Amino acid sequence: MFLTVIHEFGHFIAAKAFKIKVTEFAIGMGPLIFKKQGKETLYSLRLFPIGGFCKMEGEEEYSESPRSFSAAKVWKRFIVVVSGAAMNLLLGFIAVVVTVSCFYNLVPTTMVAKFNTLNIPGYEQEVPPVSNAEGGLMQYDRIIKINGEAVTIRSDINYILGLCQDETVDITVLRDMNPDEDVTELKEIVLEDVKFHQIEQNGSKGLIADFSVYGVEKTVGNVLDYSFKETVGSVKMVYRTLAGLITGKIPVSNMSSIVGVGGAINDSVSQAESVSDVVFMLLSYLYLISINLGVMNLLPFPALDGGHVVFLIYEAIFKKPVPEKLYTILNAAGFILLFAFMIFIVLKDVFYLFV
Repeated sequence: MFLTVIHEFGHFIAAKAFKIKVTEFAIGMGPLIFKKQGKETLYSLRLFPIGGFCKMEGEEEYSESPRSFSAAKVWKRFIVVVSGAAMNLLLGFIAVVVTVSCFYNLVPTTMVAKFNTLNIPGYEQEVPPVSNAEGGLMQYDRIIKINGEAVTIRSDINYILGLCQDETVDITVLRDMNPDEDVTELKEIVLEDVKFHQIEQNGSKGLIADFSVYGVEKTVGNVLDYSFKETVGSVKMVYRTLAGLITGKIPVSNMSSIVGVGGAINDSVSQAESVSDVVFMLLSYLYLISINLGVMNLLPFPALDGGHVVFLIYEAIFKKPVPEKLYTILNAAGFILLFAFMIFIVLKDVFYLFV
């Protein structure tokens, strides 16, 4: 519920900034428990802790008020609509900053430090590294691309490898970057067919890195830079995952509802050895869920903020809003499909939880 309230608060502050009248800002859904009337906005607490809403005059019904949502200029409505998702992305970024600042000894880079013996789940014995063969990846190589995809932070390496269906990848690196030496010339080299261990989890195959990376001392600048790149990388990761689901490369069983996520959080917390571990895990889940919520809400699908953005783009181009009847039909159909999909994912998670 907290993340949904943050999302709605984004709509709220944007609407207030543009002097659009907000008739109610609610935490929770269902019957009223508590309410307080502000100068023009009703602030309410409702019975069911499943989100909240920011109701603006003229958002869903016709209003002649010059301060209604529908009377605002298109660009203002656009900002109000995307501000909810923007708040989720901002919260995710803040969670990364706190995590790196408090729990990381060093800020990770993409420079190979050393090759490790792997202990892969499902394998009875430890697996030796394979990617540092002659002509392959070497210590001090800074990875900048994998299979043509840009790599800016460590998690990019793990995610891109995790989606690879083949046992080998092409890696572009900057070589001669020994941090203990004064190197003036860097060589960009493309390493072809670098081999990694392939594992299979939840019905999908992927590769796993057999090396660690160097870290650098934390500064305000590199913590913010890393956190920003991590946030951007996670946004791209969500879109890559959606593309994988559509193309069938990633099975639908990999998706989780609030039931599955709650179970994962519970398992992680129960395995934590200290309060510090619990805080770290909760921050990690807060970050991941907040980024996912922000990105998913911007998908161009009716009943989501992204669907409203499409309608606003139409209005900006054709100088008239989408016909009210079509708008209502598309939103209703989108809501039904979205609700049905959510129920399907919940039932899937419940099935796997008890079977």
